[in-house]
Amino acid sequence: MLKLFSDARELKISEEQFEEQLFDGTISEIESIRIKKFVKFIDRKRSYIGRLLLRHSCVSLLGLRNDQINFKRTKNDKPILLGSSLGCNISHDGNLIALFARKCENISVGVDLACVKLPHFSNSVDEFIEEMSTAFSNKEKEQIRSAKNESKRLDRFYRVWSLKESYLKAIGTGLQDSLHKISFEINWISLESNSLKEQRNSIKMYHRNKLNHVWCFESQRIENNYIVSVCYQKEFINPKVDKSSFQKISIDSLINSLNN
Repeated sequence: MLKLFSDARELKISEEQFEEQLFDGTISEIESIRIKKFVKFIDRKRSYIGRLLLRHSCVSLLGLRNDQINFKRTKNDKPILLGSSLGCNISHDGNLIALFARKCENISVGVDLACVKLPHFSNSVDEFIEEMSTAFSNKEKEQIRSAKNESKRLDRFYRVWSLKESYLKAIGTGLQDSLHKISFEINWISLESNSLKEQRNSIKMYHRNKLNHVWCFESQRIENNYIVSVCYQKEFINPKVDKSSFQKISIDSLINSLNN
């Protein structure tokens, strides 16, 4: 199992240098051409780092060489490694890119990363939460609004939002599935526990008002102002290996792991 994140700010190169690095053979030409189409430089960097993380997971968990890795895309545009037992997913927001990967047959995983900040178009946290309220169930709105101050309300908003996104990414449907049909009930005290078992037990999901018995969830804070949440099937919980939190990995370490 891998839970990793990288910071795009480490890639301190010009756009010209980046394009040269993009086509140096570390990732495939098809991937490089796809990345080059992004208009914003930060989007190109985040996508490139995401590809490095995905390839690193194949090297680390499957023992493949970088030149043996060939990703395809599903009809929902999700990258997959055909014929492998690897479940992996990438998410990015702000300057960070996160990877969650598990080596298990028939596993589906989802990860969502969210930067906890008030968007520029909103004047206050409460106004922002109200603007986004249609994405939440009544129970979720009660949980979010019951927090003692704006900071905690914003944190709860992004916790619930990232959990929803991680589930939708795991099942491969995306935002077209109404977010308000998915409802989370959270024990906020247990959620902050260092024990992943307590974390998983603190999060209950309801789909169309029916309690979920298939999926498990984890959610943690990284780099002070980011929330990262993961989703995968309960049948794949392994207490012996499911103990790690997300760890930061440098861009140089990613590249070195692929070129050795």
